[in-house]
Amino acid sequence: MTLFATAETERPPEAPGLRYYQQEAVDSVFEKLKEDRSTLVVMATGLGKTVLFCEVAKRWPGKVLVLAHRDELLSQTRSTLEKATGEWVELEQGMWKAGDQTRLVVGSVQTIYQQARLERFGAEHFSLIIIDEAHHAPAPTYRKVMDFFANAKVLGVTATPDRADEKAMGAIFDSVACVLDIEDGAEG
Repeated sequence: MTLFATAETERPPEAPGLRYYQQEAVDSVFEKLKEDRSTLVVMATGLGKTVLFCEVAKRWPGKVLVLAHRDELLSQTRSTLEKATGEWVELEQGMWKAGDQTRLVVGSVQTIYQQARLERFGAEHFSLIIIDEAHHAPAPTYRKVMDFFANAKVLGVTATPDRADEKAMGAIFDSVACVLDIEDGAEG
């Protein structure tokens, strides 16, 4: 996959709201998820991980669960996802429970990994799980959610794929859709 225009090639037009490298990353995610259950996007801070996964969620034909691990990320992600998709997004956290007809759900991993919460949805409820800050994905809480929704595709996004405990991201993600560092974004 070519991620960047060179002097010999012309940069494709950008989709509304997306930089060209974000568009190419979105396209790569969909290509990877045709063959793989899970894929990872590594993007430096400031290059638009949230924009990227909101666009994937917008285009995804089924129900989507976005997992986050910090309270402040949940409300921010919910608001951004609603603006990007024009759809209602419900929260699954603590006392907040998403409706069973809601297509887009932002959930706290600490809440949703509880067995009663998982069973309330059912194993076939979501067809895509997006993991924000995916370097946390090897944790047992995330693994339990991914195992429960075993038929769902998984997209992980992170700026920091290296974990201090050296658990391999390869144990979670079947492929890497793209890697963009800050220098790549500066070119755009």
